[in-house]
Amino acid sequence: MKTIHSYIHLFRVHQYVKNLFVFAPLFFVFDLSPDTIGKAMLAFLLFSLIASAVYIINDISDVYTDRAHPIKRFRPIASGAIAVPHALRITLFLLISGMIIAFLFDRDVFFVLSSYLVLNVLYTFWLKHVPVFDVLIIGLGFVLRILAGSYATDIAASNWILAMTFLLAIFLVFSKRRADLVLMQQEGQNSKKNLRLYSIKFLDSIMVFLGVVICVSYLFYTRDRLVIERYGNIWVLLTTPWVVFGVFRYLFFSRSHSEYIDPTSIILKDSWLQGIITGWIITFVVIRFI
Repeated sequence: MKTIHSYIHLFRVHQYVKNLFVFAPLFFVFDLSPDTIGKAMLAFLLFSLIASAVYIINDISDVYTDRAHPIKRFRPIASGAIAVPHALRITLFLLISGMIIAFLFDRDVFFVLSSYLVLNVLYTFWLKHVPVFDVLIIGLGFVLRILAGSYATDIAASNWILAMTFLLAIFLVFSKRRADLVLMQQEGQNSKKNLRLYSIKFLDSIMVFLGVVICVSYLFYTRDRLVIERYGNIWVLLTTPWVVFGVFRYLFFSRSHSEYIDPTSIILKDSWLQGIITGWIITFVVIRFI
């Protein structure tokens, strides 16, 4: 069980929730045909394989700094539960199998995954040490997830959806930077070279700014002519309060806990956020079929 547990953590299976963005094009057009869902699930699997490989590469690169981190030192490679040579072999297997299947499945999906891999290799060995650019690269990763789902299913993703995904992603990553910085100040340690270049004041300001921009952008999305034509009514506007509630609930939760909590854990731990997300989905579905 300990070995299985180590591999689950090595692959960061809990982070696969991010890859659900692959299904976004299906949700916004409500195309739930078996063929479309099957293609999206394959794209999800391929993105998960490549993402896990990227996580392992990052863990190998950060093994020494992770060992000095009060939480990350328990990661399988940093703790010694999985040896570096074995982790490298796993990474090679994930990359080769994922890329070959992607190439045979869809060339556009293969290109998206290749772009994701290149961007994240640059991130691991260079850009993660450059403030702001480190966050923008991660934001682009979420956009690529939606594009992978779009190409796999032949469902075009609107510019509004891509823009809001990017904004939401960098909002969450800046939140993680804030959590890392708070932890660093509490523990007196710095596991990221660029963290000391950030400040709590800057991160709080940028998060509030992005939160407002996300809400306004979503409002414009609901009033877009193409969106109104797609749904056949103007009631998409009624989903806006859920987005506003969600953004500001997240801001509240992330500041009301002194312990280290990453963005994914906030969503998984806060029942109010889960309820808001569920309410948004239900409202969207009802509007689509009224």
